[in-house]
Amino acid sequence: LQYSNAIANATADEKSTLAESLTFLTKRMPKSSFVRQIQGRIALDQERYADALAHFSDAASLSEQPTLYDKDIARAHVGLGRASLAEGRISEALERFEKARGLASGEADVKAALAEGRIARADEYVRFGVLSNA
Repeated sequence: LQYSNAIANATADEKSTLAESLTFLTKRMPKSSFVRQIQGRIALDQERYADALAHFSDAASLSEQPTLYDKDIARAHVGLGRASLAEGRISEALERFEKARGLASGEADVKAALAEGRIARADEYVRFGVLSNA
C-alpha cells in the first residue's frame, strides 16, 4: 500500500528515480514478482501501457499465484485498448477490452472500456450505413 500511495503522490521526477531504482533491483533480484509489479504500476501511471503489460506479465510468470496479477494485467490491456481506440483502431481496442474482461470482469474500468469500444463500433456502423449492426 505504501508503494501505491508513493506512486500516486510522487512527482514525475520522483517516479523516474523510483523506476531507475527498481530496474537496479530487478537485476539484483531477478525472481522478485513484487519488484516487477511495482515497475508495472509506475509504467501504468506514466501511461506506458506496453511496458506495464510486460512487467505485470513477468510478475505473474514469476509468482506462485499468477492470478494475483490479473487486475493489473487487465488495467494494462484497458490502457492499450483506449490508446488503440483513440487512434481509430476499434477492432484492436475491442480485443484488448475483451482480454481485460477475461481477467477482471467485475472491474468498473474494464466494463466502462468495453462499453466505450462497443459504442465506437456502433458509431462506425452508423457512419457506414449498416444500421442493423449498430
